Amino acid sequence: MGFYLYEQNLPRLSMTQKTLNGWGLSTPGDTELEKLNSDKFFEVYSGNSKLISRGLGRSYGDAAQCSGGKTFSTKDLNSIKIEFGILEVESGASLNAILSKSVPKGWFIPVTPGTRHVTVGGAIAADVHGKNHHKKGTFSDHVVSFEIATPIGDFTCNKTTNADLFWATVGGMGLTGIIKSAKVKMTEIETSLIKVSTFKEENLEKTIERMCEVDKDNEYSVAWVDTLAKNKKLGRSIISVGNHALQSDLHQSKNDNLLEYRFDQKLKVPNKIPSGLLNKNSVRIFNALYYNKEIRKETVGLKTLSSFFYPLDFIQNWNNLYGHNGFLQYQIVVPDKNVHVIQEVIETFSELKCPIFLAVLKRMGNKNEGILSFPLKGWTLALDIPTRFPNLERILDFLDEKVISASGRVYLAKDSRMNAKSFKQMYPNWENFRSIKQKFDPKNQIQSDLSRRLMI
Repeated sequence: MGFYLYEQNLPRLSMTQKTLNGWGLSTPGDTELEKLNSDKFFEVYSGNSKLISRGLGRSYGDAAQCSGGKTFSTKDLNSIKIEFGILEVESGASLNAILSKSVPKGWFIPVTPGTRHVTVGGAIAADVHGKNHHKKGTFSDHVVSFEIATPIGDFTCNKTTNADLFWATVGGMGLTGIIKSAKVKMTEIETSLIKVSTFKEENLEKTIERMCEVDKDNEYSVAWVDTLAKNKKLGRSIISVGNHALQSDLHQSKNDNLLEYRFDQKLKVPNKIPSGLLNKNSVRIFNALYYNKEIRKETVGLKTLSSFFYPLDFIQNWNNLYGHNGFLQYQIVVPDKNVHVIQEVIETFSELKCPIFLAVLKRMGNKNEGILSFPLKGWTLALDIPTRFPNLERILDFLDEKVISASGRVYLAKDSRMNAKSFKQMYPNWENFRSIKQKFDPKNQIQSDLSRRLMI
């Protein structure tokens, strides 16, 4: 452990007043923003300022901003080294930057969320999961160790050394300190393609049944759900499952470029879009076209890593589609025995004719020891909802109660509106988290708009 020495004559960090938002564009906050580099850690915790770190700002709500305080951007902490399948990386490096170096060498990130615009520090802080949670768990399940700067000093953490800080940081939304660097076990691949099978199911019951069947033989699995469909078509879906393609699947020689990683930005959404663009009529038309685009019940083919894992990233600033009012993502998880809650949530929004442009269902595996980590064994549903929808706050409070009764929870990395009471019911070990945070942050300097709202 190395403690900080605060010297009176060292230059002060240069702060810039900035209005920050989460990816949903619905939680603005004014903060002093500073780009952090490895030479400036000595001064971060000097004084009594309230602060939080921030990566690429892909948390949907208010987790990576500290209104009235300081927000430290980690984007300049971006060194990357890969040797023998171990990634040694600073916390501000993005998944995209890592993949650009790792894929040509035959290595892929073991767990990836639905965007490549996430930093390693953010992936740990949110304990991100992906399409393979039922097989591989969360990102942090593959973290060998990380270095973290807390108000009382720097620590090296793994699952046995400083384990309390490790498991509080995993899923802890940046509230235990600023992650400086990490070591991560990578996944070996033969090609940069995914062998994908696609199924079309006519309702939620058949979707769940099919996913339970195909998950056994596929590392990756996800379902797009039509939330405007009703009655016998409620929860109709398109399921995509896949595995990393082998060289033998391609019938190509080793001399071919089998490990190419490319990402071409195809579209860009301008900053000013009418708020009503995504309405029940436009979304209904899109859903019908998308569902009916597959003529057969099943298709098999190859996709690039980018098109399979990061389809929305092809549209730069796609969050602007929701207009100046923005949107929120309501992501829940419930245990297997309470999967009926998933149907009740979909039914609620279907009856209300809510224009949900994106609805994603995934199957989850066993939870880890992360105190505030989101995943647990069961099912997760993520819904992107325009904030302008009438009575949305009341609707989601009502659904929160269903989730709580089902021993489920809301994902903090996506949340922008949950109340403190609901949070404490969904995350019953929150007091253990708070005690560990107090141990490493005795002055409670590390705060975010989310932590204040939820009274963490």
